[in-house]
This record gives sequence, structure tokens and C-alpha cells, in this order.
Amino acid sequence: MNRLLMNPFLRGKRLLALIFVIISLIASVLGGAVPVSASFAGDEAFSDISWDLVMKDSLVHTPTSAVQAFCATDEYYIIIENTAKTATTPDVVSAYYRYDHDASGNPVDQYSLARRVEDFDYEHANGMTWNPNTDEILVAPYFNNGKKSRGCVFVMDPHTLECKETRKILPGCLIRAIDYDADADRYAVLALKNRILKLYILDNRFKVVETHNAPDNSPGTYYQDICLTGDYILTPPFTLGMGIGNFVNIHSVSRATKIYSVPLGIPLKGSERIEGEAICETEPGIFMMAVNFFKKNGTRELRLYRSTVPYYFTVGVTVANGSATLASEKVLRGDDYTIDYEPYPGFQLTSILVDGKMIDYEAWAEAYTFTDIQENHTIEINYTAAGLGQAAPAAPIPTGSVEEVLSERSQNYTQTEEATIMPDPDAIITADSAASRTASEMPAVVKFLLAIGETAELLVHEPGTFFRGLAGNTGSVIRLLAAGLLKARLPFIILGAGTLLCLVYIFYVRAERERRRKAALRKRRFLREQIAEAEQELTDTEMSLSYLF
Repeated sequence: MNRLLMNPFLRGKRLLALIFVIISLIASVLGGAVPVSASFAGDEAFSDISWDLVMKDSLVHTPTSAVQAFCATDEYYIIIENTAKTATTPDVVSAYYRYDHDASGNPVDQYSLARRVEDFDYEHANGMTWNPNTDEILVAPYFNNGKKSRGCVFVMDPHTLECKETRKILPGCLIRAIDYDADADRYAVLALKNRILKLYILDNRFKVVETHNAPDNSPGTYYQDICLTGDYILTPPFTLGMGIGNFVNIHSVSRATKIYSVPLGIPLKGSERIEGEAICETEPGIFMMAVNFFKKNGTRELRLYRSTVPYYFTVGVTVANGSATLASEKVLRGDDYTIDYEPYPGFQLTSILVDGKMIDYEAWAEAYTFTDIQENHTIEINYTAAGLGQAAPAAPIPTGSVEEVLSERSQNYTQTEEATIMPDPDAIITADSAASRTASEMPAVVKFLLAIGETAELLVHEPGTFFRGLAGNTGSVIRLLAAGLLKARLPFIILGAGTLLCLVYIFYVRAERERRRKAALRKRRFLREQIAEAEQELTDTEMSLSYLF
């Protein structure tokens, strides 16, 4: 035990182990935290989906044609009406206005027909998807009328509705369905290869990154379409003529299992029938389904149904020189969320930005409420030192000769018994005020530097106010620091710094051990030389004594 305590290298090994343990604990506590993002309200969100009719229109070639593919762009809802199975018959592509205005802002009737094109055969056209990053629509053929389209998708212009090219993305496969997940920037493709149906996850360059078994399509005989959103895949199985109604299946990709099979529940009369053909997510947690509606007279029409499932959004909160309600973890769609905030002592409210836009901060001096939340939101509250919100008037420029100006200033200073020169606070306020007014337009780094400057000024000129505010808001400061550290991924920084420290310490210990070893060798050689000299002196002495006797 004493040897352990006296040996610095052994003590260093224990210290090194302790450092690693501390770093691991910090990383496990802080590093596991992941920034919260919008998400579905669990699997239960899909347990009871209901569908509301929003639009219907006659098919161009009824009763022989049928709706086969559907997707939504930032302008239109686009439908492909499969005219015939032959390769020579072009299909009908129709675009309906998604909103009550067109791309130029002109008012239009929502869901009304915007344009229609009939000049290309998309084969069976069993599903399509729009990629907003590339601004193109990809159409899955399902059946291949020729070898040229095997493993390919058709690329459509979302504005003109014209086919631009045939693009090969999965050589040797029959592509049955396709969808694009914008949040993850990836594709989901249902394809048949060597008579085996698989679900392929592709990156934005169509490179396969994951391969899964095909989702369970029961009840049903084959797949109509797929919709990828996060970890979930929604697909309407084909059940027409089975006498069991229509369904939507919800699958988990990571768990490789079907979670729910939910009936559509669309009311029908007499001999009316429906076929849930294509599905897509138009907004987070909002789905649209294109349905073939079979009338009593044998004709067909297009119908669009909409479903909204429970969905959580987040509210990001940023505050400068004050405290506020921490950022939300979950706010259910349609709920309200109130942010309370207050300044540190000596600071006052100067601006509030909601979703990046300035609002009247005087009307929301203590709290702001987001109502009927339908998307993620951010709010930024800025406090500055008292008085920084107004610019000081510019000082008049002195006139006259240099001697007169200096004489006037000298007289002003000698009017009192003791002239004391103090910095003009208004002169400081003017520059910082201009910076404060434009801080919302500056990069985050500049705003951060301005905040540091304001805090430093308060510390220099009013240290009492600074420390009282710091002491009175310790809890808020700790919360803000914790939130900032999590966002900055501090655990990884700590882990990296700790690892570097450990490596430096190891090199130091090794160098110290080598230095001690060399010192011991030098000391040993020195002692040996001293012993040799002593022995020689002893021999000389003995010889001298022998001569005497």
C-alpha cells in the first residue's frame, strides 16, 4: 500500500482511470440527450384514422380508366389516370390547385383543375412522389411494357406535367411503388427482384442504404402505393371485390412489423364501391388519399380524402440577458403554448422575434402565446442594459477658433472646485443602441459578441447590479447553460478534451518515468565511480601503512 502511494506512476494510472470514469459518466448523462424534433404522437396516433372527403372529379376516360398515382407539390395535387394497359395509349395527368391561389398569388378555386396533359404512357403508373429539393416527380411503372424501363422510374416536370426522362435507379428490378421522405432526404422503393419483393431505402443519389422485407399487405392481395414518413410506412392494400372493405396498413420500418390495419370507414350506398389507390403526406401528420369511386351506374370518379393524425410540434426558445420558459418537448397539434419571460436586473426588453419576424414587443412584454399550433415555432427574446434602447442625441460641433474653443472648455472645467472627467454614458449608448437595433439582422456570432460586450460593460460600470442579477437568477442561468450545452454537444467536447488530456498525461508519465530511469542510471554510475575511488584510496592507504611497518 505504501509502495502504491509513493509511486507516482501507479498513482497516475489510478488518476487516469478516474478521469475516464468521470468522462464516461458526463457523456452518458449529457451526450444521450438528442434535440427534440416534431414527431407523431406514438403508434396510437394511427389507431383510429378517419377520412374526410375534400374533392371529387370525373375521370376523362371512364369507365375504362382508373386513378393509379397521386402526389402533392407546393402548387398542385397531381393525379395520373391510367388509360389502358397498352404501351401506345398515353395516360392522363391532371393538376388541381392545392391552395386558393396560384403560384403568382392570383386567387383561384381550391381543388379546381389547373392543367391537364395526355401525351405519355406511364405504363401502370403505380405510385409517384415529388422531391422538393430537385423539383421533379418520379413515377413508378409497376408493370414493364419493355426491357427499356426495367429498374427505371419516369421523371415528370411538376409544372408542365411532361415526362422529361426515364431514369434507371434499381437495375434488374420491377419497381412497384416509390415515395420520398423530405425530412430524411431519402426514398422508399418497393421492388421485385428475382421474384422476391423487397423494400429498399435509397439515399438522394439512389444508392441503396437499407434493405427490408416487403411490408405485410394483408388484408389484401397486392400493394397499391407506399407512403414513408419517419419510421412509419402507410400503404393501402388492394381489397377491391374481396367483400371486406378498404384498409390502410401502418408499418414500422425499424421494428419490421405491421402496427395497425385500419378500415377506411368511408360510407357507401347500395352498389357503390371504392378502391383506396394512392396515398401521400401533404403536411406533417396530414395525409391525402386518392380513391377510385365506383358509382351505381358503372362509371368511376376521382375522390380525394384527407386525414389528420395526432402530431407533436416543438417551440424553440432563445433569450438574451433574461430567463424564459424552456423550449417545449411536445406540443400537440392544435394546442396553445405560452412562453413566460423576464429580464435580469438592470436589463429591459428591446425586441421579440417570432419565427424570425419582429413583433410588437410592448404588446407582449411578459409572455407570448402560440395558438392552434400546426407547425414548429421559434421565439427569440432580447433584453439589453437599461437605456440601450434609445440613441443619445448627437453632440453639437463646436465653432470658432481653436483658442476660443480651448478657452471655453477650460472655463467650464474651472467653474467647480474640482473638475471630474467621467465617461459620457450616452456616447457609449449611441453605438450599442445602433448595434442592438440591427442585431436581428446580424449573424449569430456577431449577436453573441454584442451580448458579451453588454455584459462586460455592466460588470465594469455596475458590478453590484451584475452580481445581484446573477445571484437572483442562478436557476435560470443553470437552465440556460444546460440547454446551451446540450445544443452544443458539450459531452463530445468534454470527451475529446478529456481524451486529449489523458493522452498528454500518458506521454507525461512516460517521459517522467524515462527521466527518472536515466537519473537513476546516472546516479548509479556516479556512486560506482565514488566507490571505485574510495576503494583505490583504501588500497593506497594500506600500501602506505605496509611500508611503515
